[in-house]
Amino acid sequence: MEETAQLLGITRQTLTKYIKNGRVLATQIGGTKYISEDNLKKFLTEPQPE
Repeated sequence: MEETAQLLGITRQTLTKYIKNGRVLATQIGGTKYISEDNLKKFLTEPQPE
């Protein structure tokens, strides 16, 4: 998630908040969360609520 947060220009904490509130869809396997390329593209291209 650290790498994804850096690519998005946000903190890891912000990315975690986005996952928790459903703005970014992620899959958790064990203790690790994974964000698919499709879900990342969806987050980047769809309008986001304020």
